[in-house]
Amino acid sequence: MCGIVGFIDPAGRTPDPDAVLRRMRETLQHRGPDDAGEHIAAPAWLGHRRLSIVDLSPAGRQPFVATFGTDASEVVALANGEIYNHLALRERIARRFPTGPASGSDCAVLPWLWCLDRAELPRALRGMFGLAIWDARAGELFLARDAAGQKPVYYAHLPGGGLAFASEPKALLVHPLVGRDVDPVGLRRYLAFDCVPGEATIYRGVRRLAPGTSLLWRDGRATVSAWFDVRPGEPRFTSLRASSDALWEALVQAVEARLMADVPLGVFLSGGLDSSAVVAAMAECMDARKISTFAVGFTEPTFDESSHARRVATHFGTDHHEEILAPEHLLDLIPSVMTVLDEPFADPSIVPTWLLSRFTRHHVTVALGGDGGDELLLGYPTFFAESVARAVARVPGRARQTVLDAVVARLPVSTRHMSAEFKARRFMSGLDLPPHRRHPVWVGGLPPDLHDAALAAERRGAVSDDALFAEIDALTARFDDARPDAAPLERLAHGYFKVYLGDQVLTKVDRASMAHALEARAPFLDQRVQETAARIPVRFKLRGTRTKRVLRHALASRLPADILERPKKGFGIPVAAWLRGPLLPWLRSTLDPEKVRRGGLLDPAFTSRLVEEHASGAANHQKPLWNLLALELWRSGTWGPG
Repeated sequence: MCGIVGFIDPAGRTPDPDAVLRRMRETLQHRGPDDAGEHIAAPAWLGHRRLSIVDLSPAGRQPFVATFGTDASEVVALANGEIYNHLALRERIARRFPTGPASGSDCAVLPWLWCLDRAELPRALRGMFGLAIWDARAGELFLARDAAGQKPVYYAHLPGGGLAFASEPKALLVHPLVGRDVDPVGLRRYLAFDCVPGEATIYRGVRRLAPGTSLLWRDGRATVSAWFDVRPGEPRFTSLRASSDALWEALVQAVEARLMADVPLGVFLSGGLDSSAVVAAMAECMDARKISTFAVGFTEPTFDESSHARRVATHFGTDHHEEILAPEHLLDLIPSVMTVLDEPFADPSIVPTWLLSRFTRHHVTVALGGDGGDELLLGYPTFFAESVARAVARVPGRARQTVLDAVVARLPVSTRHMSAEFKARRFMSGLDLPPHRRHPVWVGGLPPDLHDAALAAERRGAVSDDALFAEIDALTARFDDARPDAAPLERLAHGYFKVYLGDQVLTKVDRASMAHALEARAPFLDQRVQETAARIPVRFKLRGTRTKRVLRHALASRLPADILERPKKGFGIPVAAWLRGPLLPWLRSTLDPEKVRRGGLLDPAFTSRLVEEHASGAANHQKPLWNLLALELWRSGTWGPG
């Protein structure tokens, strides 16, 4: 893992560009504390921060430069991520360029691959990456992001036709020609989805490369195109046994590929099905006693999974490490975690993920995790809720609303994690939306019908619901075109994979792990695992309330029955209870009406009403309050609009 930064400035508008590049690069020191590199040859300024994983020698320092042709023109490459098939790629390169890369680093193959077959470059890579290639002879800058979106790439247009790029927005904001104005579409999407999904960001002048896309800049113009998207459906598996055998084989191979490292590695182990599957697969690749597993637990029993992680570790005989945290440990950390983020981000599980990453980094430099399993294999309870929503939708609107209101009114307000009252109100919030829109609302922050009330008067009405959902609508339409025979739940799962996983879960993991210079790897996001999962019929993934059937079948002889059958718990913190208890003074201070009014983003009367209703126990506003808290902390912090 690393951090990449750079800019192309053909008009020479950047004042003191060498110093600007170094300031940009140093904002990403947390991503790469081991080394720093740069390549400066106008109009290109390219910089890199290194976390040494493969080839720890100075030869692994980036950027990598290769010279070609009689004029010795340069191709310069820098990347954040890992290329797991780099040894096979080196064999291809050697057939054309016998000298080849001088470094054993996995990313050293990139400039050579560009010259070998630039059109196929991203497709040839098996791994996770955010990369940049500068072709001096052609005057072209190429940016690309891996298919799942594990590694981020942000960019900004500069005056005079230039372009800047970086692994995180904060590095772009250091550039004096990149502004911090709030994007109204980005703001509304944040309120709805707890993050800013898609290509927009919270900043009007900063864009994000979507997963599986690339950008080509030349002569002052940038073109974004998809190099990976939905594929037509492959022949389906016809039995649960064939499905589980193929899935397990693909997962074991993916885990084995991700053991590539010249530094110690381990596994994030929650005791849930997906992380336990990764440990089981790793145990088939190496001596389980040499596997280091890591878990954090909480003294709050409704949120603690440490006993389940311990059970899995004992079953396989791993070298298990755990840290049990009292509420005060998290309470002290929450404000500092949220204020260092350079975009507002309202997934509270970033806090335990941050703590787990910090704890794990004391022992290893690389950690494998189970991200992606829920999206690929229909693991979320909302997939079952969709069948309930379809049944409820058959009831006439007025009668339906009357019945649902009466049911919810009888449920006690609770601060318990995912209480019946909380889930019922979430369910109702998206019931009248099309399925591909309702699911992002179910797992998001503020329902769209509350946005105008939440926003400051001057920010209301600027963005329509169609603009809010535009990218979700577009990716759903592309899926429908490519997979007209797909089942409705496959359509929804594609949205979860692209939006919830790609823009929220993976952003959380990237920011939390890289804050501690820890590389996180996700075997479920291996391309072959994805392709195998796409061939598994819905009936082998979900039947009734039984989720991830095919994975449970594959693990039936590999995991204890109590782990295999335990319900999904999630990796959260007791937000509702803490915002009514020990975090209430901080909540009131952050959302103080006068501070909110001066900030100019939110309506102080709305935020105050939510705070007092939650504090009194009249309502459970944990989701909208955490969303508004994160927004205000970002606004008033280092990377806010000022």
